[in-house]
Amino acid sequence: MKKDYGERMNKKDIYTKLKAMMAERPAYAAGAGIILLMILIAAFSGSGDKGKDGSKDPLYTVEQGPLTISIKESGTTRDKDEIILKNESGRSLKIAALLDEGVMVKTGDLILELDSTELEDKQQTMDISVKNAKANLIAADENLAITKN
Repeated sequence: MKKDYGERMNKKDIYTKLKAMMAERPAYAAGAGIILLMILIAAFSGSGDKGKDGSKDPLYTVEQGPLTISIKESGTTRDKDEIILKNESGRSLKIAALLDEGVMVKTGDLILELDSTELEDKQQTMDISVKNAKANLIAADENLAITKN
């Protein structure tokens, strides 16, 4: 049977002939599927980003600048060498000054200052009592010396 390639075929004729050919030989169907798949892969594999000159590989301009890497997480942190301060004086203590949280400190920096006005008042009262006691001792020694004579 001689095939005539000169005649024009419409889409419907092509479809019916392909369907008949595929039904007669299933290997044609598999081959046509593979060829179609290869055509699709070739068509879509080159559709990525292209550089300014139209080449397949994307091109980027490298610029020097800060590299910021930030990760947003939540949680708590603990110091490895944690120190717990306890009030062992038996008195209520008031904080007069406290360093802000997150401030870097060095050895010898003041972190916490307790209110000492109560203790200073008590010290002044005790100093006055000591001075009065010394004055009373001197007066008592003088009275003793007078009574001995």
